Amino acid sequence: MHLRRFYVPHREMKAGEMIRLSPRESHHLVRVLRLDCGTTVSLFNGRGKEVWGVVESANPTGATVRITQASHFTELSRETKTPVDLILPLLKAHKLEIALRMATEFGASGFWLFTSEHSVPIPQAPGIENKLRRWEYVILEAVRLSGRTILPRLSAPSPLGLLLPELAHTHIIIFAYEGENLKKLSDILSTLCSPSGTNQVEQERVCIVTGPEGGFTPGEVDMARRCGAYLCSLGRCILRAETAPIAALSVMLAHFGEV
Repeated sequence: MHLRRFYVPHREMKAGEMIRLSPRESHHLVRVLRLDCGTTVSLFNGRGKEVWGVVESANPTGATVRITQASHFTELSRETKTPVDLILPLLKAHKLEIALRMATEFGASGFWLFTSEHSVPIPQAPGIENKLRRWEYVILEAVRLSGRTILPRLSAPSPLGLLLPELAHTHIIIFAYEGENLKKLSDILSTLCSPSGTNQVEQERVCIVTGPEGGFTPGEVDMARRCGAYLCSLGRCILRAETAPIAALSVMLAHFGEV
């Protein structure tokens, strides 16, 4: 059965509980999907839990759903076993939205945004707050569509020179760069996940950095090296800035046996 899915942030959701949807989710239920009272739907909390419920009132500003099966989806998980975060540059127009949507559907665990010499600059307030809300909604819609139950984290943009040293303490950093004769991403992953040695991927979180439309400068590449990043190639062809993170994520999840 295909169920319409609605987001209820951070709620535990117990059987018999009456859940009031947010105005945005209520509008989606009533005005967009045109669902009636008595329709069976699913609710997910963005933290791994999804349940069944029945629409009790179809109010476009505050629809309510009564939970009927609080444990039906408890064990269901479409999340990857190996978390992979993407470190993305600010991009022009809708290109960042494309990357966020596709990567979320494919299984990215989180997003860290950065600025660099060739990237789009950080918008001034309140523009950046509005953009963050828009990007968060793009991610939410991708989670809803793909059947995922965990909402990937989205960080506010920060300069690459500040972000990489911070992530070096918590992540294995893989840095995709087209400017040199580098090892392929698959070769880097084989080294990190060598059966004969320590599997670093099982011990630390993994992230991959892809560049802006103008590419990385030599100074930014040197900084990545100093932070302990593994430099790699994504192939012979030059990829668009919104294509590169999806290509990298595909290779990584395939290597980890997720696809």
